[in-house]
Amino acid sequence: MKILVVDDTRIILSVVEAILTQEQHTVFIASDGHEGYDTFVKILPDMVITDIEMPWQDGLSMMRVIRQKQYDIATLYMTGNPGPYQQHLDREHANYGAETILKPFTRSDLLRAVADVAIQSAHAPMSFRPVPPQPTGESTARHPVRCGTASLSAASFQQERRYGKANRFFNDSDNFDGILAGGGR
Repeated sequence: MKILVVDDTRIILSVVEAILTQEQHTVFIASDGHEGYDTFVKILPDMVITDIEMPWQDGLSMMRVIRQKQYDIATLYMTGNPGPYQQHLDREHANYGAETILKPFTRSDLLRAVADVAIQSAHAPMSFRPVPPQPTGESTARHPVRCGTASLSAASFQQERRYGKANRFFNDSDNFDGILAGGGR
């Protein structure tokens, strides 16, 4: 599957990219909503995994623009703080089947969430008709959505001395020891 991952924290991008690549997915990355949208248009992925809070353009605003091109794109939101976005996330789930994974999350949590979104997207009942996005005057989302099952705090990755916390992603698999030792991106 072709997956676009959008997050403004490089370590999160690297870890998610490594996990998904290990599972034979083709992964593209972007560091903010504007770059995410540009990459989406170029590659037309099967799924978008995006952080919500990012500079320049947040994940919910980016998805609103993406849905104008492809309203039924499989979507997984990542956030460490769903509270302010809960209404938007609930609406995304109800209208498009989007899910949410809470930071920090483990490798298993991420793979389970990706599989759930992919299955839901592929096997959506015929009665499920995603609602095309309606134009709004909002330039950025202020209220998120909750759907998924895991978590990974962006704040915990903001300082280089804290990057060691990435080990939590790999604690349920020995396959990633080489990545943490410098064998990955």
